[in-house]
Amino acid sequence: MQRRFHSLEDIRSSGISCVALVEFYLQKIKEKNQKLNAFIETWEDQAMEKAKKVDQNITNGKAGKLA
Repeated sequence: MQRRFHSLEDIRSSGISCVALVEFYLQKIKEKNQKLNAFIETWEDQAMEKAKKVDQNITNGKAGKLA
């Protein structure tokens, strides 16, 4: 995944979900963090809950500029 998402409209037009984006980046953190040691905690459960809520808001047309 090389595409960068700068706005809610980018996410809507791409057809990718927020859940998929969070999963992708959490996996990258797992792959790279052992070497980089950039993250102490990632709060994966909370990130996935938020992503699901944002996806629901997008689907329901209730997402704001910051979703």
